[in-house]
Amino acid sequence: MLSAKDSFLAEAAETAYQLNSEETIRMQCEAREDFYRQQSYIQKKQQRLEQEKAELLRRNAEKDVALAASQDEIARLKAQLSELQKK
Repeated sequence: MLSAKDSFLAEAAETAYQLNSEETIRMQCEAREDFYRQQSYIQKKQQRLEQEKAELLRRNAEKDVALAASQDEIARLKAQLSELQKK
């Protein structure tokens, strides 16, 4: 009877060990999936930020060109005004 109980206990311990091992493996798989999901999110976010940065730099360059053109126009108009005032 005692040996039968021991075999039942051994079997129960083995079953508990297998279930625990399976749970540990499942948790490791979930952790890996979470890691890959986070990495993908971070990579997409970085790409989006780089695209936004490039767009802002492009707009800034366009504004610099427009500003330079405006300053040239102001200088031309000041020269023209100065000429008109001399007459």
